[in-house]
Amino acid sequence: MAHAILEHEASRRRIPHIAVSMGTLGLVNQPAADEAISSCRDIGVELSYHQSQPISTSLLRHATHIFIMEPQHADALKKHGIDDARVQYLGAWDPVDPRPEIDDPVEQPRAVFDACRQRIERAIDSFLRAQAPTAAPTP
Repeated sequence: MAHAILEHEASRRRIPHIAVSMGTLGLVNQPAADEAISSCRDIGVELSYHQSQPISTSLLRHATHIFIMEPQHADALKKHGIDDARVQYLGAWDPVDPRPEIDDPVEQPRAVFDACRQRIERAIDSFLRAQAPTAAPTP
């Protein structure tokens, strides 16, 4: 969900970006959960195209931002040689909920997916706002 929402919002705001989603379980070409797809669709974000892919160390070496949701994601990245200093919790950008982690809603009811999506939306909005260049001072 985070990848699709970031893609959608950055494109809508005309922010140049390249976003890639990688999983820590090594799953390849698996679709997103039906609940995630329908939750995103409710806000006009398409997720049905999603296919999982494992961590790619070569891609991560070039990343300007590496977001994780849960502590085990940090552990997996560490095993791939990614320095902790380059990794941040997406939830830390949520201005409403102070918890840095965003729990995986897998195998939970749709309402849990919606709550997760809402946290992701807030965090991404906050992150993208912080990335916006400041206006030049007027002479």
